[in-house]
Amino acid sequence: MLWNDLNINHPKEHHLLLSLLWELLDIPGIHAYISQTYWARNMPLLLFSKALGNSFCIGIYDTSIVSEDGKPKQIAFAQWVTDYASFGWLGDVYVIEEYRGRGLGKWLVQVAVNLEEIKE
Repeated sequence: MLWNDLNINHPKEHHLLLSLLWELLDIPGIHAYISQTYWARNMPLLLFSKALGNSFCIGIYDTSIVSEDGKPKQIAFAQWVTDYASFGWLGDVYVIEEYRGRGLGKWLVQVAVNLEEIKE
């Protein structure tokens, strides 16, 4: 799919990257955060990963912090649950606490709701 190629640097904080690349997602980190919710509290990581694999996921990353495996630190997340035809639900939107108050959630949602693949 073409959307896998979308990478956008934040207009003011150029070390922050919004990306649709599945390979960058920190699945265990997302699971740890989302498992605090009522609906995912007891969901095993493998099942959670499968659920994400059937969603349209968006992440924001701090490229100035890189893990041992070469991935930038994931600091925000959102997912579209969609059939790509008649239904779309944007959910599980979050920004980790130390990055809040910088407009990143607004940026994430603004990009998410304007993606051509979702609007079609």
